[in-house]
Amino acid sequence: MIRTDAEYEAALAQVQANKEARQRHENELGAAGLSASQVSAAIGVIASFQGQLEEEVALYEQMRNGKFDVTNLRHLGHALIGLRISSRITQRELAAKLQVHESQVSRWERSEYHGVSFERAQSVIDAIGAHINVNVAAPGARDAGVSRAESAQYLNKLGPDANAGCAANADLALAA
Repeated sequence: MIRTDAEYEAALAQVQANKEARQRHENELGAAGLSASQVSAAIGVIASFQGQLEEEVALYEQMRNGKFDVTNLRHLGHALIGLRISSRITQRELAAKLQVHESQVSRWERSEYHGVSFERAQSVIDAIGAHINVNVAAPGARDAGVSRAESAQYLNKLGPDANAGCAANADLALAA
């Protein structure tokens, strides 16, 4: 995953270099007398790597434009990175706001914030100046055609202990 503008610029340069290398290899293999299917097989690894890199570039561009989606808490780290990127805040700036070393933010992002506490995640959201909305649906609510609002009303009627111990689906709406 691309996490910084420097990584993004390097990835763009690599995409271009890979395109040129692929074309060169195709020409060399064709000149050596290989058939089109043999050339295609020979450059398959390059094409696969290129496709993955282009997807990462596209994902970074989407995050930079504030377009990312989180449908469960397992992807919260991805959302935190996306929020920072879309807010145009560098890892260094975020580290300063959190009063931690820049390398700590880099480590968190490399692991996509795996294992950080909810308190730390909230402090990152606060430092970015974003907010989070969590919608939790009772089990089966989606399948039964029950809206999130109806689920919320139902759970509110049951009281604060209603979903203690129940596994729920959560959708997150994050905004910078």
